Amino acid sequence: MTQHSVRLGVDIGGTFTDVVLEVGTASFSTKVLTTYIAPENAIIDGMHQVCAMQGSPHPRLARSSTAQPLPPTR
Repeated sequence: MTQHSVRLGVDIGGTFTDVVLEVGTASFSTKVLTTYIAPENAIIDGMHQVCAMQGSPHPRLARSSTAQPLPPTR
């Protein structure tokens, strides 16, 4: 089995929440409406969307003791 690096990045903005999933050299991204009362809902919705784009509803995400931010997309 080939192992790939997997990274997930989330940017909660005023109107939209951006979610990016990187699997190896492939990148999948989506933009969902930010939910002010429960911002985690936008994160979870975005995670489901990028995982579906990647081809698996539940990719195995590696756990890391240190968070490494993704570079800005703007």
